[in-house]
Amino acid sequence: MPAYDAADVAAQTTAGNDTELTKFNKDFRTEYIRENEFKPYMGGNKTANIIINHRELVKGGKEVQVPIINQLRGGRKGLATLVGNEGKMFADTYNARPVYVRDAVTIRVDQKQKSFIDLLRGRKHVLKMKASDLLTEFIMEGLRSVGSDPLLFDIENAVCENIIYELAAGGVLDAWNTANPYRVYYGADDANRTAGNHAVSLAALGVGDVPSAALLDKLRSDAMARNFVSGPTARSAMRPVQVSGMREKFVLFCGTKAFNLFKADPIIRENYVHASRTGEGKNRLFQGGDTILYENVIIKRVPELDLFEPSATVGHIYFCGAHALARAVGSDLKSTKRAEDDYQSIDGVGFQELYSVEKVFFSDKNVDEATPPLAQFGVIDCFVTLT
Repeated sequence: MPAYDAADVAAQTTAGNDTELTKFNKDFRTEYIRENEFKPYMGGNKTANIIINHRELVKGGKEVQVPIINQLRGGRKGLATLVGNEGKMFADTYNARPVYVRDAVTIRVDQKQKSFIDLLRGRKHVLKMKASDLLTEFIMEGLRSVGSDPLLFDIENAVCENIIYELAAGGVLDAWNTANPYRVYYGADDANRTAGNHAVSLAALGVGDVPSAALLDKLRSDAMARNFVSGPTARSAMRPVQVSGMREKFVLFCGTKAFNLFKADPIIRENYVHASRTGEGKNRLFQGGDTILYENVIIKRVPELDLFEPSATVGHIYFCGAHALARAVGSDLKSTKRAEDDYQSIDGVGFQELYSVEKVFFSDKNVDEATPPLAQFGVIDCFVTLT
């Protein structure tokens, strides 16, 4: 005979919904926010970093002027009279003006009392990640800049002077195209570019203009190319960077879609196979994930850049050398506390920084001394096909 039957089970006492015991995990979960992807490329060394921290404003001031000296050009000088025939050196400055970056969280005393999770610890965590997230946003805005406009500066809403690509008028993009024949590319084919017309150049992209090893070869060689003449054909070279003690390299930032196409390129895939055969595959840059190394070009995936592609079929990638972006620092990150606490019933903490991140442009007087074009100093913007 069984110890119990169906009638016994039906007669057992059960707890009502209001008396059920619910266990709560006192830890908490948050949305995933990755560490700042640009941090390894940021520092104070003017020749070894892509994003340069300028700290001149920490002791006070409105804006910092970034000096740029152009290459000395002109003909050869022999024993002919030199007085009155000296070479002309052009110097320019690019201004960067920081804005205040702040946020805060408040918790009322009753919420701290009744909450089963540690709201105070959670608050510190989300504020820290928000500060990191905002720096990433500022850097991406700097990369997408096509110029600067002081009228855009808005200290109330933390808006810098960057003219952001997707918000720029057609005429501004056309002027950017005209001023940067060696810093704005449309795929690997030079024929795609129509001088003075960004929209037409973009429409010329074809199936052969996908992210590839051939495109990297072109960008790298063009970044290093320079000449010795002055006038419309004058061009200056970009300075490479040194990352983590490695040889001189360039760094390309792109979204996930473009990154996957680079990774699928047969030449780049063969490069990985060769690395594994020779033992170089142990290098962290050959371990997959979010970084690819090809011919001294580091391809760095920044997934958030996918949010700002020109269209579903057109990508925007950024080939960077030294001093591509300037970060003007007025004050470092510090915690803040709410002064008005309503007789200690409201607890509020936050953070505050003063900085901006802006793409470095310079007036290239070697091209035209009277009306110099506003050229990008350390970035090649390249548009690619994503299909």
